[in-house]
Amino acid sequence: MRYRFGQFELDAARYELWRAGKLLAVQPKVFELLRYLIEHRDRIISQHELLDALWTGQHVGETAVPWTVRQARNVLSQKSGERGPIETVHARGYRWLGEAEVLGAAPVAMPFVGRQPLMAALEAVVGGLRVGRGGLVLLAGDAGIGKTRCMEELAEKARAQGYSVWSGCCTKDGTAPAYTPWLEALRSAAEPRLKAQLSTLSAMFGEASDAGHQHERSATRGHHALFEAVSQFLIESSRTKPRVLLLDDLHWADSGTRELIGFLAAGLRHARALIVTASRTPVEMPAETLRYAQRFELVPLSDDEVAAYFRAVVGEGEPSAQLCVALQRASAGYPLFLEEVVRNLLAQHPRAAIPSLNTSSVVPGQHAMELLRARLAELPSETRQALACASVIGETFELTALIQLCGMPPAALLQALERARQSDFIVERDEQRFSFRHSLFRELMYEQVPLAERQRLHRFAAQALQARPDADSCRSEIALHYHRSLALGEPARVYLACMDAARAASHGARYAEAAQYAAWALEALALDDAGTQRAYVELLLFRAHAQRCAGSPEDARLTLERVVSAASQHGYADLLVRAARSLRLSHGVGVVPDVLAHTALTRVLELNTDELDAQRIQAQSMLAWLPPDSYDMERSKQLSELALARAHESGSADAVAEAWVARLYALSGPDDIGRLLSLTQEILASHPTQNLSLHIEALVGRHTAFLHRGDPDAAQSAVDTLRELANARGYLEIRWHCDRHQVQRKIASGDFASASAELERLEVSAARMRLGSGVGLVMQLRAAIADLKQGPASSTGLSAFARYRAYLATSRLRTTLQASVLRRELELGQVAAARSGLDTLAADDFARVPKNLGYLCSMCSLAVVAIGVGDRQRAERLYALLSPYAALSTLNEFAVSDGPIAYYLALLAGSLGRDKEAEQYFGAALTHVEQLGQRPQIARTCLDFARFSLRSGGTKLARSRAVALCGRAAELADSLEMSWLAQEARALASDKP
Repeated sequence: MRYRFGQFELDAARYELWRAGKLLAVQPKVFELLRYLIEHRDRIISQHELLDALWTGQHVGETAVPWTVRQARNVLSQKSGERGPIETVHARGYRWLGEAEVLGAAPVAMPFVGRQPLMAALEAVVGGLRVGRGGLVLLAGDAGIGKTRCMEELAEKARAQGYSVWSGCCTKDGTAPAYTPWLEALRSAAEPRLKAQLSTLSAMFGEASDAGHQHERSATRGHHALFEAVSQFLIESSRTKPRVLLLDDLHWADSGTRELIGFLAAGLRHARALIVTASRTPVEMPAETLRYAQRFELVPLSDDEVAAYFRAVVGEGEPSAQLCVALQRASAGYPLFLEEVVRNLLAQHPRAAIPSLNTSSVVPGQHAMELLRARLAELPSETRQALACASVIGETFELTALIQLCGMPPAALLQALERARQSDFIVERDEQRFSFRHSLFRELMYEQVPLAERQRLHRFAAQALQARPDADSCRSEIALHYHRSLALGEPARVYLACMDAARAASHGARYAEAAQYAAWALEALALDDAGTQRAYVELLLFRAHAQRCAGSPEDARLTLERVVSAASQHGYADLLVRAARSLRLSHGVGVVPDVLAHTALTRVLELNTDELDAQRIQAQSMLAWLPPDSYDMERSKQLSELALARAHESGSADAVAEAWVARLYALSGPDDIGRLLSLTQEILASHPTQNLSLHIEALVGRHTAFLHRGDPDAAQSAVDTLRELANARGYLEIRWHCDRHQVQRKIASGDFASASAELERLEVSAARMRLGSGVGLVMQLRAAIADLKQGPASSTGLSAFARYRAYLATSRLRTTLQASVLRRELELGQVAAARSGLDTLAADDFARVPKNLGYLCSMCSLAVVAIGVGDRQRAERLYALLSPYAALSTLNEFAVSDGPIAYYLALLAGSLGRDKEAEQYFGAALTHVEQLGQRPQIARTCLDFARFSLRSGGTKLARSRAVALCGRAAELADSLEMSWLAQEARALASDKP
């Protein structure tokens, strides 16, 4: 519910308190107290009731209530001496003064997720009541695990079937008379025809309770008359209607209540009455009772269930995998704790921003921590000491290591651990290994260890692990412990341990871990007086490489900015070259500007004047495929050829490798496909997979060359090999691009549904990796699907293109795709903009269009623009420039094809009145796309061929051919759900406009 009072508005469901439109930061207990007082504003609330309601299951002092009331008054700006809004009623409690306007139900209710198997089992038990299968159900689990919510959901299901549901709740030991939950259950029955029996039973319970008080509140076995009366009442009343009794918090039940449950367990098995109880683990019930009970243990929610809960509450986008893990960790997977964590996030952040929050924003809720601390306080001091030492070791710990660390005698330590196990703080994995039941439990213990003691224990643990024979298998743990003890000194030792772990993680393709260990090593190196600036920069380079391979290119770029700055200042030419290479991941981005890489490479040339210096040669090689030099392909060829000759002369393998990469770019255009394939074969034969970077570059070159030639199978073979490398080495970015190429093949074949589904996954993956070019590529491909399925002028296509153009305007890719943007603008009716762009790119005989990988695609897009704006002169020139490449396919800088060159030559020839050539090119284009199985392009080519046939002569033969082509186009378009194209084809065949 939502309540308004004065300037304030309290939203109970969203856990939000607003004042004059401003969201206030309120401690959870203070909020709960305000909510409770407002909800019960019709009466005085005792301090005892507030303790029970707000600190359920916790052992806190009575001062907790007045302290929380004081904080609540501060939030409401209630001054000392003011009576309201929170009034203190002497010797009785507190009361809410004044009105609270009810605004209605909160828009978001806390969801019920992750209990489907349990609820199915419980519903089956309840369903058995109709045929006389009753008995006892025990729900067990920790505080906050969701037992009460499960009982509430079950009650709703039972009521929906017409059952009577009665409920009662046990209170803390010593705070209520015996049989209190039974009395509550009977009061909740309230059925007129049962009034006499209920009154009799209530009186009997009262008498039994008084008798119990005379014998230290222990119900004796002399209460058989009461037990028999309750049993008879349940059995007889259930004959008219099934009865479900819910008894919550059984762990606080008095002995009489427990004995009565045990007495009834066997007798109700053949009745239409069911008792459902909830108790914290472990359930303390006599063995005879458990024999007749069905027991269900509630477990924490999984990562997927936490994600489902998040989506149901927040309703704003898909949470990242890292955020779900953080939520699960902060809540231990307990629904009560999760609710508090999510509500706190809603109170502190805009709803739309929460799915993309940094995981550091997700912290355990105060209520959760208080509950766990209360459980922890109940443990003996020896057990807490053992758990504190274990928390320093980690979530999983070995007995031998713990013995060394905590210094307790083995027998005493085992006894302490057994108590922790019985209290469900830890789980025994085997005779020598234990683990905390959940990471939250371990974090709770860890925070209670004083900082100085924590550091000492970490250093001791690191040294103990290093002394083990299997120390190599513990590199990660050793690095962690040394890093946590860095304040104790010996930074050189910490650095060596962290770098040992980082190199091992990198070798095992665990790049995210490698980046983390490298960050720890950087901290240690900064404190080491013997550390050098060069070592620091080299370590930054190592970390940047790990970040990139882990799928965090933007993080890598930030790290490389530090590398370039420091290496430029200190004259480390070789490190500048390595930084530039990390920035220029593949020759495929040769036309994408990169100011940082250009800065690094020009600095290398300033530092080195020897023409045969290996670093200088590598810098010259990279400049050959970096704008502005990469825009002039002839210059790029000259520079790369010169660099290769000098590299061979220098004898440097690194220089030769970098010069080869420059040649891969220089030969990427349509004039050098044969030379490019020969070069890639030479590279793959001369450099096995040990030089992975060059090997990958050669495979990328082969892939694009085969696509240019219209050989998708050979191109796919190169992609498959790339994927194998990416999987083996854990290169996330390369694997992403391999998946992207698969999507492009699906789009080309007309499998739009599968491609769209894959794009959703790729978009999420690119966003999580912060792969900016990946986000742009997804936009481009999504726009292509919208164009093919709904037509270029559709609202979906227009929207997709608008998002894509906005992205290009802010990205480093904006100069590489101008021609395709002009073509799209023309299709959307923006003729003036298209004509202006054509004038710009056509200057100096189209010299501004680099003759590289994307040359043919750009020129074909310009051909469509020239035809559309009626520029015959430029259409003639484009026809002449494209004619030598009639057998090839278009390909942009990202290996996205838009059909064969022959198709665009046919369009140009038709617009220029060269009908015979147009007919030949249309035939060649159809043959080309049919061989490749590109069904959308087949339909488009058939439609345009039909248009040409009708326009070119109108003979009977041409008309007959056009009708046949329209029929084929319409049939194929229907199968692909390209309804717009099918309609155009049928309209054309029937001579309709």
